[in-house]
Amino acid sequence: MATAIGRTRERAGLAVSCLLLITAGIRVAEAQRLFPSDVELEDVVEIEIMGRDVLAFDAMGAGSRSFRLEIGEEIVWYEVAGRVGIVATTARLMGVSADGGSWNELRYGVHETPPERILVGTRVALTVTDKRIIGYDSRAGLWLVRDVGPHETVRVVRVGAGTGVVVTDRTAYGLSPDAGGFLATPMQIHETLDSVRVSANMATVNTSKRLLVFRAPTGAWTVEDRPIH
Repeated sequence: MATAIGRTRERAGLAVSCLLLITAGIRVAEAQRLFPSDVELEDVVEIEIMGRDVLAFDAMGAGSRSFRLEIGEEIVWYEVAGRVGIVATTARLMGVSADGGSWNELRYGVHETPPERILVGTRVALTVTDKRIIGYDSRAGLWLVRDVGPHETVRVVRVGAGTGVVVTDRTAYGLSPDAGGFLATPMQIHETLDSVRVSANMATVNTSKRLLVFRAPTGAWTVEDRPIH
């Protein structure tokens, strides 16, 4: 009887220990949970051109989404990466994303020069024209726009997997699908730009006066002043 009771207690103790280990494992997994932008994505959007019809397919849903080129409209460029598909024509930009609904259109303005280059990450796209800074947010499936001032100069445009950054002589803009668009921080007078680096989730802007860090998961800029010697 004593032996049976001892074995029962031993088995109960092992069960409790296993439960504690499982609980601890769950807590560790939760603590290490990744932001959506931490996960590298294979291409899950594809674009096919069939005459005047442009079709998008994605691995997340069924069927296709399409738009038709207008009379005289021509495709000048297109690209897919991760959840994002972008088409540039002679009249407009078209964007589509996985689970993002239909194609979203952004027409060029009057006397606006179409962009020469569009940078595409797996969750964002970014470009500039002579009049606007233009970003595509894959989470909302929308184009986002900021005007460029008449005497404002764009210095740098960079894109990571889920982060974009544009630096002008007046403002630094961070683009984040997690935070819902462009987040801006002002540049200082006579502040020169040293370097810009962009990773999947973060951008760092080094200037002659400060270090500016943009965190895409939170959409926050932090600023560190350089020491004065």
